[in-house]
Amino acid sequence: MYQSLKSKQEIIMSKLFILALILTGVLGESWIDICTDNEYDCCDDTTMTNHQYLIRSSTDDYDGQRVNCIFEEFQNPDKVSHIVTFESRKEYICVMKFLSKEKGAYGPVYIGLKADADDDMKNLFQWEGSSTGDLAFAAWEPASPSGKGDCVTVSVGSSNAKSGLWTDAVCNTALPVICEREAPGTTAAPFTGSSSTIEY
Repeated sequence: MYQSLKSKQEIIMSKLFILALILTGVLGESWIDICTDNEYDCCDDTTMTNHQYLIRSSTDDYDGQRVNCIFEEFQNPDKVSHIVTFESRKEYICVMKFLSKEKGAYGPVYIGLKADADDDMKNLFQWEGSSTGDLAFAAWEPASPSGKGDCVTVSVGSSNAKSGLWTDAVCNTALPVICEREAPGTTAAPFTGSSSTIEY
């Protein structure tokens, strides 16, 4: 029975992998290493080396998008994939330039910054998976965080007065997301499952 269950799981995983490949090809989305792409001259060598970014235009709620980013690992098991987190302001600015150049006026999109209202932590935001416990910077729009949601979104665009600024949002809204991946051990703040708190 165990062998039968294991083979069914392998079949399901194979089908999911094929579906992911098809969807990626259909949507025309691909990973980009901003540091090696000549179009972008903003790389932070200490936090972005060997990192790649992907704009997932398909929409889902925050938890769904977090899983979608992790699911991207099936396409390249040599990389660790997750919802984007920013280890430096320079990395953040560079990824926002990438988002703006690729999509023009775009957003809101989820980033990997989240509060946990279930633990009485409303308005105390943490990066998903950071192990350092430190916040290098903040980029809140003037009216945020406002307590309206536990997730964080960002929009970009030359005519958007709040371009590149964080806004707290409800987590069940279906939005696009930015995913990030890197080779294991190449990030200054490894994606380990603990969090770093944002204080403002």
